[in-house]
Amino acid sequence: MGDPSRPPLDHRTLRSARVGFQALMVFVALIAPSCDKNPEGVCPVIQMTDMTREMGLYRYSPTFGVAVTDLDRDGVEDLVISNHGHLPAVFLHRGGAFSDASHLLSGYGISDRHGVAAIDLDNDGDRDLVFAGGGADGIGEGSANQVFRNRLIEGGVLAFEDVTGVSGIACRTWRTRHLLPVPSPGGGRVDLYMACLPRPDHTNLYLSNRGGGEIGFDVAEGSALNRPFSSYGRDGVFDYDRDGDPDILMLLYGVPVMFENTPDGYVRRDDLFAGVDGVFSLAVGDLDNDGDLDLCFGGDSPPSGSDNLCHNHEELHFVVLKQEADPADGMTFVVSSSTIAINFIQHMPQGTIIDPGNIYVGRDSFNPPAREAILAAEDAEGEPTMTVPGIYLWSEPGVNRWHVTWVYGSEDRVDKGRISAPGMTQVQPIELESYPQPEAVDRIWENRKHQGFVETGRWSHHGVTRSVAVCDLNNDGWLDIVGIRGSENGSPNGTPFLLANCQGDGFEFREIMRNDEDDIFQADLLVWGFFDGDGLPDLFFTNGFGLNPDHIGPYKLFLNTSTPSGNYIILELEGNPANRDALGAEVELWSSDGDLLGYRQLGAGYNRAQSTHRLHFGLGNRTDPLVCVRWPGTTEWLEYPVTLNGITSIDQ
Repeated sequence: MGDPSRPPLDHRTLRSARVGFQALMVFVALIAPSCDKNPEGVCPVIQMTDMTREMGLYRYSPTFGVAVTDLDRDGVEDLVISNHGHLPAVFLHRGGAFSDASHLLSGYGISDRHGVAAIDLDNDGDRDLVFAGGGADGIGEGSANQVFRNRLIEGGVLAFEDVTGVSGIACRTWRTRHLLPVPSPGGGRVDLYMACLPRPDHTNLYLSNRGGGEIGFDVAEGSALNRPFSSYGRDGVFDYDRDGDPDILMLLYGVPVMFENTPDGYVRRDDLFAGVDGVFSLAVGDLDNDGDLDLCFGGDSPPSGSDNLCHNHEELHFVVLKQEADPADGMTFVVSSSTIAINFIQHMPQGTIIDPGNIYVGRDSFNPPAREAILAAEDAEGEPTMTVPGIYLWSEPGVNRWHVTWVYGSEDRVDKGRISAPGMTQVQPIELESYPQPEAVDRIWENRKHQGFVETGRWSHHGVTRSVAVCDLNNDGWLDIVGIRGSENGSPNGTPFLLANCQGDGFEFREIMRNDEDDIFQADLLVWGFFDGDGLPDLFFTNGFGLNPDHIGPYKLFLNTSTPSGNYIILELEGNPANRDALGAEVELWSSDGDLLGYRQLGAGYNRAQSTHRLHFGLGNRTDPLVCVRWPGTTEWLEYPVTLNGITSIDQ
């Protein structure tokens, strides 16, 4: 319990460590601005080390959602990944590495799963799992949203029960992207906001938790949020104006729009980010330690219209299309094997293309048995006669050289796919058209004391910032920004980047976590958590975005091997009577002499990339922090003792 004998600190009168950014920061990708505004004259050194294989996470898969959470209440953090069109993955942290426990959910079949949320929905003390169901390429009946109740508390062993049928949230025919956890009015439960893509007579839905120790929801009739917003689930839930009620920031076709929670319900605020578009991702955090949550927007680059081709030594990915007056495109490549594997299945708005009838192999122009097939070089010898539009493949005898030609007709056509074989070299495009990829812009928007937001930083690049997060990577007391970038299908992936916070006096741009393995795949989601017990945030990201050709990429875990710049505290909050996960709780960190050292909201920014549930504060050289908590649904601030350089559990 908090200490009621001492009056809570008054955050309105104590001095803040910073009031705002001191200068407009303009960054250009690959150019690192100087940090001469920093009084120390040095930006922090941050180092990340690839430990994917060593930690038991080496796997290639499509992805869509990921959550960092402690599923089995053993004090270490686990991972849940919703693998698009595949079974979900569960990795439990055991003995300093991860153990594959996907069998816990393996009995529920393959479905079109999208985002995953790990949250305690029944208030029993363990975290349940909610998976969003997709719409079968936007044209089929689709997959139901699924809810798995964690039975750890009841049975003493980690196990899940499918309670979808009684949950009230299945919504099978929707095109759900994610179910965002939202503190309920009064904070006693966790509601869900269902973010979807448009479909006739189907909308986003606000789902109210019935409570009572079970998992059940009802549509909040009359909510202004029950509308067809076309939300991809990359949205954020946080209390931007600190009035005690959660607001929702949606990304609608790349435009950030705040839905402010007022006594009259949610009100749309188009004025807060007027003129901003091209936003793909967002992260929330108090970047300047002034007690208000700021925003980082990851930018989206429009399509270039290029033919795209990329490869490594085992796979080749392509996207080619008929340009104006473009009769054909082609390529050649050499492999070290006697066979190649093709996957030319295409997911299109009008339906998935699985018929191999327009694929012609060898001089006999035979059709393979399927668009996903193994082709032998000896069967594919000889150039075919290309008399009709289609895809032609053939091999040269004795040299393992293959040729591919895409012949176009009068209709526009896009061809996508991948070819796999060991020892792939000498890849040569023929008549492929390449255009510059348009520019994208990432942005920092500072919260001006609940009165709105002001852009205080931007940096340009080419590609898409698929996911972005904020955390203090070196425990110096200032939140850094880290993100992952992707590109167009069939193009090389982007390099993860860091904006190192120079103690509130600017950011320094760096590219980190370079590795060749994910270069031809597409980045998806980035999360952070604590995976090795050293008090420094670690990073996990996925590379399975989208559909064929480059949607089956590697998971990547990078441990933080930086030299810490100071002390830290980690808080694990448990509410009662507030919701057990304390979603929506506010925490302020103060020095004994009255400086605000940091501010956090629990659950701020949860979306398809759900990072740790723990609250982390770097302290720099401070050794006397004072922690004050305002629990969901309350107005009083309570002070709590904390453990320096360790985890402190705080019960309401």
